[in-house]
This record gives sequence, structure tokens and C-alpha cells, in this order.
Amino acid sequence: MTTAISLKSVTKQFKDFQALNEISFDIQEGEFFTLLGPSGCGKTTLLRLLGGFEQTSTGVIELFDEKIENLPANKRPINTVFQHYSLFPHLTVHENVQFGLKMQGVAKAERVKRADEMLALVQLEKFADRKPNQLSGGQQQRVALARALAPRPKLLLLDEPLSALDLKLRQSMRLELKKIQQQTGITFVFVTHDQEEALTMSDRIAVMSAGHLQQLGTPSEIYEEPVNEFVADFIGETNLLNVNVLSKGEQSAEVTIQASDTEHQNSDVIEVPYFNRLFLGPTAKLSIRPERITISPFTGETPLTATVEQSIYMGTDTQYIVILNTGCELLIRSQNITSSKKTFEQGDKVNISFDLSTARLIRG
Repeated sequence: MTTAISLKSVTKQFKDFQALNEISFDIQEGEFFTLLGPSGCGKTTLLRLLGGFEQTSTGVIELFDEKIENLPANKRPINTVFQHYSLFPHLTVHENVQFGLKMQGVAKAERVKRADEMLALVQLEKFADRKPNQLSGGQQQRVALARALAPRPKLLLLDEPLSALDLKLRQSMRLELKKIQQQTGITFVFVTHDQEEALTMSDRIAVMSAGHLQQLGTPSEIYEEPVNEFVADFIGETNLLNVNVLSKGEQSAEVTIQASDTEHQNSDVIEVPYFNRLFLGPTAKLSIRPERITISPFTGETPLTATVEQSIYMGTDTQYIVILNTGCELLIRSQNITSSKKTFEQGDKVNISFDLSTARLIRG
């Protein structure tokens, strides 16, 4: 597999603020790669470094083995789709798509042909003669995408291009973007703070926080095997329980869930998997996804019992907030498979169980 982008110890300093700290990873050709993190984590700064809109403080950026960190933006074979589409209001859709090609000196016949191809790709051929203000937000987003793709860049950067759209349109555009990326084979680098966007579209995700790369992996790796508390908590929903580590094997550890206060007791000993590449001290965090927990009528036969604090019907599932016998709070999502499925109400005592292989022992 060919490496499209290689980042080597990239840092970015703005006066007394370090926006990026020693970022190193590769992006493969033809990959849909997502930079994911909360506001201020450094993801947009990194995108701007790739696009040439900012210069690195230190480090190397290579595009297909060519160093580009000092190359101006207009000399890089990279295009960007911004959050605000910045279409030219006085030009038609077709003319907007042609614009970048015209600036490159491409002959008119080729410009027209390429614009036709791009509008067909984003399914806007019928709107070629309209002005941007005659289009919906989703249609304008497609025009911006077609304009960016027309010069056939080696890399396309997308800076939260779906954030201005309503929920239904955002969801449909996710599928469209992924489909277009696969059809063109162009490497996409997508910036978002939306975990669902990242999980549904990406081949791989780089999770960032405070200028640091926290974890790099496929959507399933990021969700199922978070390496630390930040990733576990940021990607989807999870329960993070404080545990005492009693013993450690090569791939698992024996732990007890810590009591929340002196009025409660620690749980019985349970064995859970962990990544042996991580250092585990005498205490750690146990991450359990809400949908991996089973709630059932109380029998007293399981190590964990609880009292229902809150029950919320969500349509596809019922959300329970329960208080464990250790005093800790736990969030559970129980799928509503049938309309007659047993539900629990506030104050009910219940049994709690989960497949131990789905729990993850991580550092805090």
C-alpha cells in the first residue's frame, strides 16, 4: 500500500500556545481518514498544515515522499472543502465547478468536460445553470465538493463540511461522501468533532486531544479497544468504573470494582482483559459500553446487583440508570426487541451482568 501523507514529529506553536505536539502518523493512498476530537484539540490546525495555510514549527510533512511543509498552498496538489462553502454567488453552478481549472489554465473544452463529470458524480447535472442562492444547503455542499474534486487533487481536505446541515441531510451526505470517495479513489482527510460521522465514514480515525494524538485505528478498534479514559469516554457512551487491580496476567487482570464510599463494599473479584502494552498500577478504570450490559430480574445469584434509579423509553431501546451494590452509577441500554419485553421501573432491584470479554481495563 502506498503512503499518501507522512507526518513526522510535527509541532505547531502559536506564541506561548502549543497547538500540536510531536504528531507522527501515515495516511495511505485512497483512504478515508478522519481527524476526530473536541474543539481546540488541534485537528483543524493539522488540516491547515496539510493544506499549506499554516507552516509547521518543527517536523516534516511528506506527500507521496515529497517534503511539502515549506511549499505554499497554491503549489500543493491538495484541495480543501471548508465548513462555509464560499461559492461565487455571481457564477452558475457549472462555472463554480470550472473555476479552479480555469485558474490552472486548463483549456475551456477540458474544463467543461471535467465540470460535467463532477456534476454527474454529485448528481447535480440538472442544476448546472442555477446560481448558488437557488440551491439548498446540501446541494451547495455538493457543488463545493465537485469544485474541489475537478482538478483531480492527490489529497482532498474536508473541514467539518457537514456541520451546517440539518440532521437528516447530514446523515444522507455521509453516505454520499463515502460513496464519492470510493468512486474517485482520492485520499480524503476529514475533520470532525462528531463521533458518529467518524465511525460511519472512516477507514481509520486519529483521535486527538490537547494537541496530542491519543489513538489511531479503525472505527472498530477505536470503539472496542480504547487505549485510555479520554478515548473511551469521547467515542460513544461508556461506563468508567474505578477498580482495584489485584493481579495481572499476560492478557487479563483480576479486579474488584471500588465502592463509591465507606457505606458500600467492593464487588466480588472479576477477571477482565487488558492490553499488556499499557502500564497498569494498583488502580485503573474499567470501561463497559451501555449496550453490552444485561439487566434482568433480581435473583441475587450474580456478583453485581443494582437498584433502578431511572428508566427512560427511547424507542429502539430503553435507557436505565442504576446504582450498583458498590454504590456506583451505571448506564445501561437495553434494546426493545419486542413490545412485550420486560421493563423495569424506578426502585426495582435487578441483576447486572456483562460478557467480561467486552469490558476493557484502561489507564485513567
